[in-house]
Amino acid sequence: MSETHNYIRHIVSTVATWYSIAAAGNIAVLGWLGSSNTIRENPLVVIWLAVVFLLQNTLGIVLMIHLRVYLENARTELLKQSSLNDLEFDNLFPVRSYRGALKLVQISIFSLILTWVAAPVAIYLAG
Repeated sequence: MSETHNYIRHIVSTVATWYSIAAAGNIAVLGWLGSSNTIRENPLVVIWLAVVFLLQNTLGIVLMIHLRVYLENARTELLKQSSLNDLEFDNLFPVRSYRGALKLVQISIFSLILTWVAAPVAIYLAG
């Protein structure tokens, strides 16, 4: 069971690292767009960037949903195999905490999607 826990903890840690890099990339590109004349000079670049980041972020949400389902299935299977009750099991194997963290990442990625839809329009209208 500890090997499985280490494996799942590694997955969650890897996803957190990926998210940190992806979010920084999203914010850096949005900042660049906001501080440059790219939207006025070459709107196709903005459309292309928005599509790429919207696709990346949508796939990130799909990944979070898939991992949350996987974690719950792993929790159910490991709980069946152990002699522990729910509380004891959750203290040793905090899947619900991991799922909660992934849910927060999912919500944050959704906010990036909304930003990619709204920011180019707002920058264009303001400029």
